[in-house]
Amino acid sequence: MTEFVFVSAERIPLGQKILADKLEERGVKTKIISLATLFGKTFDEKGEDSFRERKRVENFKQGVDAYFRGVRPKIEGAQFFGMTFFDTIGEKETSFVISRAIKKYFPNSTLIAGGPAFNSNPKAFLKESGADYALRGEAENTLPKLIELLSKRKEGNLSEIPGVMFRKEGRIYSHPINAKLTAEEIQNSKFTYVKQGNIAFTYSERGCKNACIFCTIPRKGNPIMIKTETIIQGLEQLAQNKEIKQISFMDDHFFSDTKRANELLNEIIKRKLNKRFIFDCAATIESLIKNGKPNLLFMRKIKRAGIIGMEIGLEALNDNMLKEIKGNRYTKVQAIEVLKALNKIGISANNYLLAGGINTRARDFMESYYSALRLEMKGTANFYTTAMIGATKQTPIHRAAEKENALFTNTGRNVKPTKEGRTGFRLAIPKDEELRKLFIEKLRKRQGRQFSSKDLPRVIKMGQESKDRVMQKYARKLQRISGEHEVQFKLLENVSEHIRAHVAAREMQKQGIKFTIPNLKKFLQNPKIKEAVNALASKTYYSYVNQVIASRKLKGIERLKAIQKLRKTTGIGTNYEFNSKKYNPKLRR
Repeated sequence: MTEFVFVSAERIPLGQKILADKLEERGVKTKIISLATLFGKTFDEKGEDSFRERKRVENFKQGVDAYFRGVRPKIEGAQFFGMTFFDTIGEKETSFVISRAIKKYFPNSTLIAGGPAFNSNPKAFLKESGADYALRGEAENTLPKLIELLSKRKEGNLSEIPGVMFRKEGRIYSHPINAKLTAEEIQNSKFTYVKQGNIAFTYSERGCKNACIFCTIPRKGNPIMIKTETIIQGLEQLAQNKEIKQISFMDDHFFSDTKRANELLNEIIKRKLNKRFIFDCAATIESLIKNGKPNLLFMRKIKRAGIIGMEIGLEALNDNMLKEIKGNRYTKVQAIEVLKALNKIGISANNYLLAGGINTRARDFMESYYSALRLEMKGTANFYTTAMIGATKQTPIHRAAEKENALFTNTGRNVKPTKEGRTGFRLAIPKDEELRKLFIEKLRKRQGRQFSSKDLPRVIKMGQESKDRVMQKYARKLQRISGEHEVQFKLLENVSEHIRAHVAAREMQKQGIKFTIPNLKKFLQNPKIKEAVNALASKTYYSYVNQVIASRKLKGIERLKAIQKLRKTTGIGTNYEFNSKKYNPKLRR
């Protein structure tokens, strides 16, 4: 019978898998259950903006209730439940809903919480989550100890467990020290992974030496690596599973130690694991620079080892912003040179961008925003939408925002820090008057904290109305980009609609229905058929983009064959001239 159930809304519950293995070693039978599918269906369409829609939140609550009613017979005897909490937007609408449902459907069980939220705002999350116990820090040793005491396997004092929190006589007891693994324990960790589809997610190190102003990572300082041989042996074992095609390293910074990275890459190449798998990982710009220039030899080795994609915490393309947010570890010019080099070598880079810190000026924001759009339009790199910085408690950005009265809600209301014992997501908004006005206007219109190409008119207007000549210059440049973007967007809409019609016609033909516009409309009135057609059309669209990219590298008869294949599979040749590389399906971890 399952004794401990981990409940996850994450798609990749790697941390819970590590803890589950530790409990299993102590004789505690575990199970991991996931509500990630429900979460995705409810909130993925609009991202963070979805959390403000009452109907979606209510649908999620109903879905959670239905899920636990269905799964209850299978885990009825579970004594303990575990959840991970993050101090981010949407926790009240998601994780708290799940934790309360656990207490509702399993009232005699014990809920144990952990995660980054208990490093930033521990008492508030213990109170609002309804958890019975919480563990701060790295819980590989403390969770088994807690379970042994609660299940009466051993005797001892709960309050002596590092990082433990619980209610005692109407008050919250909190051990003063966060739990932390020793360097030796990390180095000797076993290879752990989570499989989803044909991808295996794993990790090779703990910690991050970069002290970014917004980060809540519990282990700061030089990362500690798991032994290289352990990682390689784990990969060789995964190679026996024919279903697994891709390995995703979930480290905060895979290339933090260049010497160790070279050692691992060399072993991957030596043992021909690069022929068996493709890889992706997270990286930083400075790890790909040597003597102020892109480290081309290192990048080529990365490519040769089978790493096809990276997620990079670029954060900004303006030197003033980089100085404030990243501590001056590289410049805008260096970042762009690295992105161009990665693109030329053939490594896809998906970059995170922030809208600015407390001291960011409007002209700084416009330069960074423009530079990212320009690089993306050229097909040099991919960027996630630029986001206002979330100010989590206990971080430098939160302290600075508190001092400068720059904390705002996600509806644009200027507020004081959340009171002790309460949760609440806060944004750090720049002091610059023009930029603050732009941010607050967007938030008050309930348009979210992320700036995409849809916000071009608003940003252009800010530059045009400014007396700052630099801002006026970037407004003109953004206007030109706006025109290019609109043309390409319309072309892609045409491609998408053409492919959708082609797919629908093919499906109608299978059912013996003649393709006419009235018949097509009637055919797509069936919700299941419409959903199936849209899914197939989306898959065909991305296939088309990939084939167009590949065909442009071919010549003569080979190119003609590729175009014939395009026409056969999508109904379109290569008659659409758009920057296809920008719209290549982006690698998402």
